[in-house]
Amino acid sequence: MFSHRLAILLSLASAGFFVPHPVHAQAVGQKICEINADGTGLRDIYVVPANVSVGSPVISSDGKMLAFEVRMLNSSRGLFTESGQRQSVIMTIPTSSLPVTEKDTLGLRVDGGGQPRTHPNLGYGAMPGWSPGGHRLVYSMPGQGAAFVMRADGTDLIQMHPQGWAAKWSPDGRMIAFLNKRNGNQLRVYDMIEDEEFAIGTSSFQSIYAGFDWSPDSSSIAFSAKTRTGKYLIARAGVLNRGEYEELRPGANARRISWHPDGSRLLYSVTQRLVTIPARGAESQAEVIPGIPDDLSAEVATWSPDGKKIIFIGTLNR
Repeated sequence: MFSHRLAILLSLASAGFFVPHPVHAQAVGQKICEINADGTGLRDIYVVPANVSVGSPVISSDGKMLAFEVRMLNSSRGLFTESGQRQSVIMTIPTSSLPVTEKDTLGLRVDGGGQPRTHPNLGYGAMPGWSPGGHRLVYSMPGQGAAFVMRADGTDLIQMHPQGWAAKWSPDGRMIAFLNKRNGNQLRVYDMIEDEEFAIGTSSFQSIYAGFDWSPDSSSIAFSAKTRTGKYLIARAGVLNRGEYEELRPGANARRISWHPDGSRLLYSVTQRLVTIPARGAESQAEVIPGIPDDLSAEVATWSPDGKKIIFIGTLNR
């Protein structure tokens, strides 16, 4: 059984799958936004219908597709319609179709032909992520506590790991990082080449948030956690050097971390603003990304594949 799973994982590893960072924001005038890394060029790229919330937006490495999780949204006869059902689907949209307004959202077809698609019945917390070529999606199935891979059109579903809650592939395709579904304070890595599974970081956490991220060279993982004494922090743990551990930002309560493609900085949101810090160096100096208006809360942020833009969920402040 295990050797069969290993064979499947090794075949998938050649594609170098990875998962983005899972956090949901509740919808009150909600939208997916992008802004240039220097704080200019803020624009809405997907305006969310009323009573709908979105999570974990991520753009494929070739920049051609946007994927995200949608809650309280249903499809009927190939059309999006609002629904009171608290279900979750994955939606994929060609970036060439952006921006999408609220009016356009409710009329989008989801039955293919280059149009946006949904992948339903996933349960809350699917957290989709693109393969490097943009042909496959990896996501979590919360009810089963496992990670799955499928083609972008929803076909060829494969269970990738039976304990892969918030699973994320290393950029080199060799390893998978995931949270232990039975123990939320343990971040584990499975090395497919050596057929070895091990924990990284320390055991002093009450919980580790699912929005952790690999370094571009696959040597480290940055994550946000809450300690057993009730303190929040952002830290970096070595994977190749398992004894390496560094607290980067004590006191920061960030649910999603995104590593810049060049490996130099980490991006997260705190107090509803976008912040970056160096990826190494204890208590690194934080820099706030300008350009976010006071009436907009910026959350669940991630770098674009080229590092020139930031994608985030924006919620209008009441």
